[in-house]
Amino acid sequence: MPLASGGKSKAEAIQRGLEGFVRSLAKEARRGISVQLLYVAPGDEHAAASTLDFLGLQYISAGLERAILYLNPAVVLLLSALWFQQRVRAPQVVAMVLAYAGVMLVFGHDLDLAHVVAASATSLLPWQAVGLGSGLVFLSAVAYAVYLIGSGRLVARVGSARLIGLAS
Repeated sequence: MPLASGGKSKAEAIQRGLEGFVRSLAKEARRGISVQLLYVAPGDEHAAASTLDFLGLQYISAGLERAILYLNPAVVLLLSALWFQQRVRAPQVVAMVLAYAGVMLVFGHDLDLAHVVAASATSLLPWQAVGLGSGLVFLSAVAYAVYLIGSGRLVARVGSARLIGLAS
């Protein structure tokens, strides 16, 4: 679906905006972090998730990226609990704690290897590169979780065939 400005697609506009955001974030990481907000239009969460994921891979290993993305069910559970007051049971809490502990082990391993990635990718310190990459990939997981929650609710409301027709 083209945008009004220059015939660029929404996905291209999202990608350009996120790339600018990441460059700005990397600059801020060198001299101190400040907070910036980025608006993603409803329905574009999947495109934002993909772009954030690939941007994060510039700073971290694929192993850490996969481990963070495998937290997606936990993110969906937490967002559902916050937004829809769904009850989180004890076995789910235990599973989330184990999942996040596993990611922290991989994160620590990536810190050991980060000097190679940081030196080749940016002028960031190793811990900054791993932190930035991990944050971007985690934001990707959150964006995809929002997409899953929204599309799941929409399927329940309009049906899967109609949703596929609307999305095409």
